[in-house]
Amino acid sequence: MSSIEREPVMKYPGEDAPLPLRHGGQPISDDEAVGVARRYVREQNEVSGKDEPLPTELPLPQEPGRTPIESFRLPRRRKWRARARADMEGRSLTDVINEALEAYANASPGSTVQYVLPSAGGAPRPGRRRSRSKA
Repeated sequence: MSSIEREPVMKYPGEDAPLPLRHGGQPISDDEAVGVARRYVREQNEVSGKDEPLPTELPLPQEPGRTPIESFRLPRRRKWRARARADMEGRSLTDVINEALEAYANASPGSTVQYVLPSAGGAPRPGRRRSRSKA
């Protein structure tokens, strides 16, 4: 089964209009994510004059090949502070952003994602990567 089609077979929730907010309800379903993705691709096609195919299913959790590069606005101060913390923890900024987006996407709509503080003197994470900075 192809994950992309040229003509829609069915309408997905969120395909024609934004999804209604349901505070504290179930996290976004796969069909809702596909519907919003279809609306986004359709809008981008209109703006760009392209004819990108509309998705019909979510990509696999671990897509084969390289992860697509996305572009979005982010204040430099926030980025630099996040990068410094990621470096301290031996992580990449990409891993931090992916983890935060995954938590956000899997939470109930209208909720706030909260982080658990580690206990003082906790052991370093297994597999910690070393910083590339010079001593």
